[in-house]
Amino acid sequence: MDDLVKKGIVTWMITELLDDDDDDDYEEEYDALIPIVVGAGLIKRECVPKINLFAEEIVIDQYTDWDFKYHFRITRQTYQCLLDKILLLIQPLVVCPGKPPIPPQRQVLVFLWFISNLDSMRQIASLFGISKSSVLLIVRRVSNAICTLRDRCIRWPDAGTQQQIANAFEAENGMRGCVGCIDGTHIRLAVTIGQDMDYINRKHFPSIQLQLVVDDQMLIEDAYVGWPGSTHDARVYRNSPISDALQNGLIAQGDHFIIGDSAYALNRFLLTPFRDTGHLTPEQRNYNRKLSGTRQVVERTIRALKARFRRLQALYCLRPQHVCNFIMAACVLHNLCILSNDAVEDLLEDGDDRPNNYAAHQDNVQGIDRRNNLTTCGTFDK
Repeated sequence: MDDLVKKGIVTWMITELLDDDDDDDYEEEYDALIPIVVGAGLIKRECVPKINLFAEEIVIDQYTDWDFKYHFRITRQTYQCLLDKILLLIQPLVVCPGKPPIPPQRQVLVFLWFISNLDSMRQIASLFGISKSSVLLIVRRVSNAICTLRDRCIRWPDAGTQQQIANAFEAENGMRGCVGCIDGTHIRLAVTIGQDMDYINRKHFPSIQLQLVVDDQMLIEDAYVGWPGSTHDARVYRNSPISDALQNGLIAQGDHFIIGDSAYALNRFLLTPFRDTGHLTPEQRNYNRKLSGTRQVVERTIRALKARFRRLQALYCLRPQHVCNFIMAACVLHNLCILSNDAVEDLLEDGDDRPNNYAAHQDNVQGIDRRNNLTTCGTFDK
């Protein structure tokens, strides 16, 4: 093909890209366009030196178990378990004609390195011997594959499991009937999606809301993600599927309930602390102390999630659906780690990332009655 014709075709493709109404994804679409143009022989791309076979010859063959956990934040056994579960969904990836396909093992390792570290795509591409556009494609591909495991890895406990969880919470903190702890957290965004100011939270940085309900073992029972950072925690909960399921009596067995902090409205199935105006009774203070001790597990879970998967500390993405899929994939991976006894205690980091947890609601009468009954009927040991 004549060089002038090639130049014309490339110019036309780039012009079409720039004229696209959805210009928020310009950078991502440009990266995705490069291998297509190169593969069609329209332009020649300079060969950039990369580290070849890093995954196969160094990570797989030479990394000790400690090295693997240090860099990928999960054990080698958890990695193999994940690979086995999604292998059929991530067959070898062909990104350019004439180049060897990227095997599933390397794709999963690329994704794990991306989610567990804050390295740039350029650094990751160089490390694993692939292009930046391939890193982007792999992250999306593996995220979507992991999300297919959501219903198997993130499940609301059945009646028997609920009783076991309630017994564990009661044995630890004296909170009888509790089967889960709820809290919201903000996943910081590197850029504001679509320049929409709704993503700017009260601490003046862009974020997206993640709501979690966890059990006594830090296992996520329910995850809900997608609301902009300026949304109050109570509103996120009111619009979440678990709120409807609880209010309609579909998932809480017997006298079971979940607990949250004062950001949430008190109701029959979601108990919150008494507001301390300086006039609480000893029983009410004791109730607050027990509730606070019990719900620490959800705070530890959030810290563990962000400490293990450090990309959640500053996530760069321009499409809400891609953000939500990535965050949900992290939640699925967290549960997979818990179920595999993949400890995270040494990864925990402190931090306040809940700017919208101030009280802004009206408590429900049935919730007030249930909380008062728990406080006065001797449920808690003083």
